[in-house]
Amino acid sequence: MHTAAKDNLKNDLNAVVLNKTPICMLQDYFLKEELHDIDIVCFKKDKRKIHKLLKHLGYKTFKLYSDSAFYHKLIGSMIIRIHLHYNNFFGFLGMNKIMQNKDSSKLNILTNAEYLPTLLYKIQVGRPSQKYMPEIEKIAAKCDFSELEQLLGFLFTKESSAKSVLLFKENKANDAVEALKLKTSFTAKRTAKRALSIFDKLSAGIKQLVIPSEYIAFIGTDGSGKTTTTTIVAETLRTHKFRVNIELGTRMEFKILPLNFLTSKMAKKKSGTGQSLHAIRYSSPFVKAAAPIVYYFEYLFRYMFSTFWKRRLNNFVLADRAYIDVIVSPNSNAKLAEFLYKILPKPSKVIFLYNDIQVLMMRRKEHPAEDLKRQLEEYKKHTNLYYASVKTESKTKSIEEILKLIFS
Repeated sequence: MHTAAKDNLKNDLNAVVLNKTPICMLQDYFLKEELHDIDIVCFKKDKRKIHKLLKHLGYKTFKLYSDSAFYHKLIGSMIIRIHLHYNNFFGFLGMNKIMQNKDSSKLNILTNAEYLPTLLYKIQVGRPSQKYMPEIEKIAAKCDFSELEQLLGFLFTKESSAKSVLLFKENKANDAVEALKLKTSFTAKRTAKRALSIFDKLSAGIKQLVIPSEYIAFIGTDGSGKTTTTTIVAETLRTHKFRVNIELGTRMEFKILPLNFLTSKMAKKKSGTGQSLHAIRYSSPFVKAAAPIVYYFEYLFRYMFSTFWKRRLNNFVLADRAYIDVIVSPNSNAKLAEFLYKILPKPSKVIFLYNDIQVLMMRRKEHPAEDLKRQLEEYKKHTNLYYASVKTESKTKSIEEILKLIFS
């Protein structure tokens, strides 16, 4: 799958080049096992053209700034992430001149001497040096030092650049990094860039208020794998540098309204009559009518005061429950619950997780088999409310299918 993903990425990038749009990769990512973050630089004048082409090639855009943009595409189970930089890498303003000397008819890759200043710049602006030093030492050993000194001159003073190169030649990477001093003129440019980044973040924030991030809810019977799936999907997305918030809970739990004590007391009273906590039934018409209304306000307030804001601060919000649980509950009026669901803020996508009853019974041995059967039948009656259904047979297969649904 990695080979297929890399071939697909290479074809996509070559398509950009064939469109007479010069681009340059920070390093040779095709030699790496994973494709978590592909850094590419292009001329700012070409950003609209590249944006249009990447969208046509199936990439989704999650962040657009004045100096960079993030694009993602799913190939099999592998998420390809392209971080497109306009005229610079991490504020290394000399990149524009480097690009002008590249062959515009092919996909270019930075030389070691061109790549090293981008890492040195990161440390100069406060990034943790221990994170980059191993890579700096490795690259410095293969550098063309005369080229490196010239390139360092874009950012650092002439004297500190010369001293740093001498120290790199002596394999004293730590001393070489400490010797560098940013030019005063560059510091002024960096201050202006910071001011622009504040505008970027403000405009991105306003855009996210209007077009919030994806809110995906996984629903299904007990034992269908909701919590496990939610957690694995979140971990997968975080690996690819997405900001993800997960909302986990137990069935019919209150997170906003202070009513858990009441439901707990009612459940204990029922269990005292011999009913299992997993299959409690209330015969009272009042309880069945009140439950959809109470949980409607629970989910409404939960969205207003929690989920709404999390969608503005994260790329994805994942939940292992939804109001649909109330619709299929034997302790609520289904018709009333369905009506209230129509006027409730809904997830972007509701994914129904299911499995064969024998598998569910094996996963939930303590749960009455009759209730598991009832749950499965009830959920299957409401397929019109789901974006898709996924059978949780194999973790790898189901996660791959879910990622396709998320990125579709």
